[in-house]
Amino acid sequence: MDLFYDIEPLRDYVFNLKDKNQTIAYVPTMGALHKGHESLISYAKTLADKVIVSIFVNPTQFSPNEDFQEYPRSFQNDKSICMDLDVSALFLPEDSTIYPPNALLTQVTVPELSTRYCGKSRPHFFTGVTNVVIRLFNIILPDFAIFGEKDYQQYFIIKTCIQNLFLPITICSLPTIREPNGLALSSRNHYLSDTQKQEASSIYKSLCLAKQSVSNGTQDRTSLDRLIQTHLSPSIDIDYIAYVDSNSLLPSHTIKPGNRILFAGNLNQTRLIDNIAL
Repeated sequence: MDLFYDIEPLRDYVFNLKDKNQTIAYVPTMGALHKGHESLISYAKTLADKVIVSIFVNPTQFSPNEDFQEYPRSFQNDKSICMDLDVSALFLPEDSTIYPPNALLTQVTVPELSTRYCGKSRPHFFTGVTNVVIRLFNIILPDFAIFGEKDYQQYFIIKTCIQNLFLPITICSLPTIREPNGLALSSRNHYLSDTQKQEASSIYKSLCLAKQSVSNGTQDRTSLDRLIQTHLSPSIDIDYIAYVDSNSLLPSHTIKPGNRILFAGNLNQTRLIDNIAL
């Protein structure tokens, strides 16, 4: 596995692959890799000749009161996972590599989608995501990029951004990988105790009950909200529950199979997100 810390050596590597007509599948991460990331990397290997993974804890998607400094970092373990999965190249840029100091930074956003749901409570987040992803795409020039569906709004916004900018990249998504109790795998689960993880698993269980209720004909938001709240651990403070059209991510006028429920809440100081297709 090749390691790259700077843009120019990585670009030489990428251009050499392009000269040989080899394809690239790319998995962007913020590190603290888990089995969810491993599933993305394994799938990437089925798509292209070479797989490139990046690890970059992106400062621009954190607001000043969030956990940028505390965000879990486990480089040696991440590197071992990538080597075991036969990743072709690992990109480990510094903040100043992606955001040169004193530069006039170009901003790329999808405003209509970035201010909804998670974007309401985290106004910096999606602008930070789209800007770092566009920069990484322009460095790595992938044919495919793979994202997990746990961060469904993020995946949808990135896909929309790429379509709007006519970038020749196929954006792929994979289903959320979960603990046996249903808790969606997340690097932030590192913050949770075993008891809190059990409490957090009530999110998925309550969403599954809502899905079953919709399958049985329920269309009333108030009834579905009440069902979710009833089966949710009282330790979880709800940020939002949204019922969205899967093709637009806009609020669904009629809740029905084929829509998606998006959920966010906080357990102690840990933000938890999940979603489920109806």
